[in-house]
Amino acid sequence: TGDSKNSFYFPTSGPSTNVSGELIIPTNSDVAFYKLFLNENIYFPITKDFTLRLKGDLAFADGYASNKRIPFYENFYTGGIGSVRGYEPNSLGPRYDFATDGSSSASGGNIKIVSTAEIVFPMPFIDDSGNLRLSLFVDSGNVFNDVDSVKLAEMRSSTGLGMAWITPVGPLSFSFARALNQQDEDKTQFFQFNLGIPL
Repeated sequence: TGDSKNSFYFPTSGPSTNVSGELIIPTNSDVAFYKLFLNENIYFPITKDFTLRLKGDLAFADGYASNKRIPFYENFYTGGIGSVRGYEPNSLGPRYDFATDGSSSASGGNIKIVSTAEIVFPMPFIDDSGNLRLSLFVDSGNVFNDVDSVKLAEMRSSTGLGMAWITPVGPLSFSFARALNQQDEDKTQFFQFNLGIPL
């Protein structure tokens, strides 16, 4: 784990790497599993005002001992600001079908893969835009049940315009995004809003 970017908010150069994990040991129950996380951000200055940001977000989980899987309530989800914009929050990946009405809901998975490439720049035509940034982005990602189910064809992608604003009450994020390869079961969302700026 290390952070060499030149600013916490709106950095213009340097990498930031975060590696972490969780280990759940069976004590009062038979539940035993582990989780591994990798979050990587790299910032490249293009010009004085334009910055290229590349982001990768990976997560893996599995059970051990007598546990074949992690508990369903520990599954990973993706979709929305901070992952794949243009899709409803936590809506991507494996789905559970409801027999009563034929509808379905995202059930999450053991593996999460998300990547982002975006060009970040100040708000044009505003002299003091130090607390505001726009970005043109391409997001891609999904969650999967296991390693065998990870397929490039199953990745979902989107592109659009993002905005991050540092306000007196805290940071805010907005996005206007179009899904590029949604399937019939996917739930898309053009405008999204979030309290905080995903790192």
